Amino acid sequence: PTPGPRPGGDPPQAPPLNGQYAISPVTYFSTDDDFAIEFSENITSFGFYGVDIGDVQGILTFTAVRTDGTSCSIPIPHEVDGPSGGVLYFAYIDLVEPFIRVNFTNSEGMRDRFAFDDFTIADRGGMPFTGEPSGAPTVFELCVEGITNADETVCCDAGCGVCGGCKCDLNPGGAALCCPGTIAATGFECMMATDVACLLGEYLPIVDTECYW
Repeated sequence: PTPGPRPGGDPPQAPPLNGQYAISPVTYFSTDDDFAIEFSENITSFGFYGVDIGDVQGILTFTAVRTDGTSCSIPIPHEVDGPSGGVLYFAYIDLVEPFIRVNFTNSEGMRDRFAFDDFTIADRGGMPFTGEPSGAPTVFELCVEGITNADETVCCDAGCGVCGGCKCDLNPGGAALCCPGTIAATGFECMMATDVACLLGEYLPIVDTECYW
C-alpha cells in the first residue's frame, strides 16, 4: 500500500525551522492544519515521528478510519507547553479491524505548527489471525512501570515519587507525569504494561484544584 496525496500542509522543508527538523535527512512534512492520508488498500499498522508537537497548546489527535466508515480516535499523549523541538514516536496497530485512512487533527490549527517524518505502514501480509481478543487488562497488569493515585484511576510516572497531591507539578516529571488532573485531561488510557501518565479508570477529582490525591 502507498499513501495517497497529502492534503494541506507545506512541501517538505530542509531543517531547521522553529524547532522542526527531519528525523531521516533531509526532508519532512510540516503543517499547522488538519490532514489525512488515504491508502490504496487496508493496512493494519501505521507509525510516525512527530517533531515540535506540544510546545504551544495544540493537542494532536490520531484517527484510524475503516472502510465501513467507523473509526478509532486517540489523543496522542504528548506534552503541552513543553520545550520546542521535542520528538515522539507513535504507532497504531489493529490486527482485527484494518483501516484505509488516517486523519490528523490539530486542536490549535493555524497557531501551533507540527512536523512529521518517517511515516511507516504495514499489513498482515496474508498471515491468519486466529487469536481471540483478550479481556481488558486489570490495574495490576497495567502501570507496571508507574505508580497509581489513591483510588487507582491514574498511573503516574514512577519517578514522581507520589501520584498527585499538593504541588505535584514540582515533582520530577512535572504536572504532565505527576498530576492526575493534568493526566486525566489528556484522555489517554493505559493500554500497555509500560504506559505511564495515563488513565486506569474514571478519574474523579476530590476538589476543584490541582491538589489531588
